Amino acid sequence: SCVAQRPELPHAIEAPAFFFRRGWWYLVVSFDFCCRGAESTYNIRVGRSRTIDGEFLDATGQKLSEGGGTMLLDGRGQMAGPGHAMITTAGRTDYLVHHWYDKSVPRGVTTLGIRPISWTRSGWPEVDRDAPVVDPTAVRSEKGFGDRAAIDRQGYLRVREDFGRAKIGLPFIAHDVSPLRPDRP
Repeated sequence: SCVAQRPELPHAIEAPAFFFRRGWWYLVVSFDFCCRGAESTYNIRVGRSRTIDGEFLDATGQKLSEGGGTMLLDGRGQMAGPGHAMITTAGRTDYLVHHWYDKSVPRGVTTLGIRPISWTRSGWPEVDRDAPVVDPTAVRSEKGFGDRAAIDRQGYLRVREDFGRAKIGLPFIAHDVSPLRPDRP
């Protein structure tokens, strides 16, 4: 059975990721369009269910299988097209790991965001888009970034364009979230 879809045009939904927390399965998906640089319209939605095979509902009770999805993060300001997300845990903190396009650079530069999640009393994830997430001094070259990528002052991974998107991806970064924690030297 289908656990999430977009019945209305443009039908754009992809990049599902599951996360289990306190008796709930969370399904994170990306709506709309990726990979258009500064013109990307991707946004991150979430629903939850008591079982991994659904029915997944958003915070208003709408089924993800009928186009529902609570907005977790959308593009605003210099951020275009946040999407292809997952939730991971490092220590006692949950993080939303995703990519987005930085509109302050012509055509938008692919950027990785690692943002802390807070949880509402009713158990829904929330993301503070302006919160710094990683202390750049915590990242060392032995993590494999070399001179091709660096963590900026806001805690975002910046990848040089000539490095290529396919060579560094969310699973690699998600695996390395724990060593990048701000409280680690």
